[in-house]
Amino acid sequence: MIFSIPHDAHALPLSHACVTLLTDYLNQAVQDQNPDRSITAATFNFRDPDYAPDKGGYHPVEIRVKVQGETGTLEYITDFSYVGTGQDCELDKEVDFDFTTGCCFVRYVGRYALEDMHNFYRIWEGNFMNYIDMRVFHLDVTLETE
Repeated sequence: MIFSIPHDAHALPLSHACVTLLTDYLNQAVQDQNPDRSITAATFNFRDPDYAPDKGGYHPVEIRVKVQGETGTLEYITDFSYVGTGQDCELDKEVDFDFTTGCCFVRYVGRYALEDMHNFYRIWEGNFMNYIDMRVFHLDVTLETE
């Protein structure tokens, strides 16, 4: 079964390149993991193995896609970063594009409707796609089944 994620079915201007990338990763994960039941969701975890609170790096990104039949729709894209210092340092949401509620959260700035975040999203996605091209991330894909 081949899955697709329509790029024009979301409140933000997802690029064709980003949607193609996620679709390819989803189909590859299904092929590699060969689940024996219907897939209901996929979670993509992009991690820079060198990212650390004391030396920085590329923020981890988590993307969740809900799957119905052969079609996927984005539920959220979350960009994490470290907050705090020393032993109190932990990963927390920096940016959260939540397609299920139609809201975007940006730490230290607040919440906005996704419709008001088109320019911000384009910049964020452009950076993310550049990091993909630079191969800074390790990717784990978790498939959920019925």
